[in-house]
Amino acid sequence: MWYDFAVNQALSALERTVLPGTRLGRYEIITHLAAGGMATVFLGRALGAAGFHRLVAIKLLHPHVAADQQFTTMFLDEARLAARIRHPNVVPTLDLQHGSEGPYLVMEFVEGESLLGLLRQTVKANKPMPAGIAIRVVLDALHGLHAAHELKGDLGEPLNLVHRDVSPHNILVGVDGVARIVDFGIARAEERIGTTRDGQVKGKLAYMAPEQSTSDPVDRRVDVFTAGIVLWECLTGRRLFRGQTDAEVLRNLLEKPIPKLREVSPGYPQALEDVCARALNRDRDERFDTAAEFAEELEKASEGLGIATPKQVSAYVTDIAGEVIDGVMRRVRAFQEGAKVTPGAAMQKSLQLAENADSSVRATTSAPSILGQQEVTRSRRPFVIGIGAMVLVLVGAIVATITLLIASQSSKTDRQTVATSAAKTATTATQATTATAPPMDSSETISITDLPRANETHPRPFQPHKPPPPPTATATTTATATAKPTSTAFNPESM
Repeated sequence: MWYDFAVNQALSALERTVLPGTRLGRYEIITHLAAGGMATVFLGRALGAAGFHRLVAIKLLHPHVAADQQFTTMFLDEARLAARIRHPNVVPTLDLQHGSEGPYLVMEFVEGESLLGLLRQTVKANKPMPAGIAIRVVLDALHGLHAAHELKGDLGEPLNLVHRDVSPHNILVGVDGVARIVDFGIARAEERIGTTRDGQVKGKLAYMAPEQSTSDPVDRRVDVFTAGIVLWECLTGRRLFRGQTDAEVLRNLLEKPIPKLREVSPGYPQALEDVCARALNRDRDERFDTAAEFAEELEKASEGLGIATPKQVSAYVTDIAGEVIDGVMRRVRAFQEGAKVTPGAAMQKSLQLAENADSSVRATTSAPSILGQQEVTRSRRPFVIGIGAMVLVLVGAIVATITLLIASQSSKTDRQTVATSAAKTATTATQATTATAPPMDSSETISITDLPRANETHPRPFQPHKPPPPPTATATTTATATAKPTSTAFNPESM
């Protein structure tokens, strides 16, 4: 509870100070993306000469964390170590800077959704993640982890890098169909600048290896175990280590028998259950030695299920999380359009209009077209008012001329009659002009719908996962059709 309160307080502080249009060196903030225990991630753009700009993710430390030297050192460790990794399944680190808001890390922006976000969307849409998709995502993550584990220093010495926080939060799945590992914020390596406090447990309790939770020395097999947790949960649609308190979660992690895959979802082949069981062995000497070995055995055991291709993963991400992703990109376009015309406060208003439009017409109209329509409507108002003024002046001139002619005839009665007629004509013209004026635009009163955040809780019912049958194997199809329902609903919001 204290953790959630601290994150919420830090996030609100950053949202008050780091607004759209805020400049951090050569980077410009566009909108908020997500928040974690150490930092908040913003979507921004890198600015360069001749109008160059590129979308980036900017990770800014929370104020209460930035004041802690140990956490700041850990943050710098992340940047320095992650920047060395060059692999398509690891989010690249581009820059590290320090501004008035504190140190911030600049990473490549991945257009897509985290695995946690996808799991949330499956709950919302009541569409369990297909086994082929889950296996492809985990395979990509394992390839990225192996690249990090094999990282070497400038002299060729192994750095013994361990992620120590592999979870659905830290696996990003792009619209290009590729999954990437992110956030080496609590990684441990021989070359670390700082050290953690004695006995301090790092990471999320539900995604830890047993030796990690007891603060024993760790190696790459910690990431093998936690990747096994992610695989098991995606395939079954259930949490593996659950509990009402941290103490209960930890006790289940260390003592409770780990359920076999086929005990929860009988439709899977025995070979896949064996792979999961080996990755989740509490004795690290009995696990896979490397993430690469885990990936190789997982691919062999999953051949009959039909492992998804990147193209299929891309289609799945677009289908299950397309509205969320499109909403982010609409904000980007609205921000860029506002920045071209009216910087500063007016640009922030333009971005808010796009957010309002996103909440009201998400499925029908894009934000730029709505903004364009509003600008056209506003541009017509001065023109209509000007025409109305010209009509009134013309009518006044006609009335004056008629009055002079009547005065020359010295007929008081006729003058009154003509003046009354002219006044009626002016009133009619004025009413006609007013009737043509467009109504005031009330779209700016629409409320904003923000992106889902990692610390929000929205419990939703979830249907048990039933893995898809193999395309040609009749026996597996029968087993899948008779799969037993799970007894406990999967709740990714509690991760």
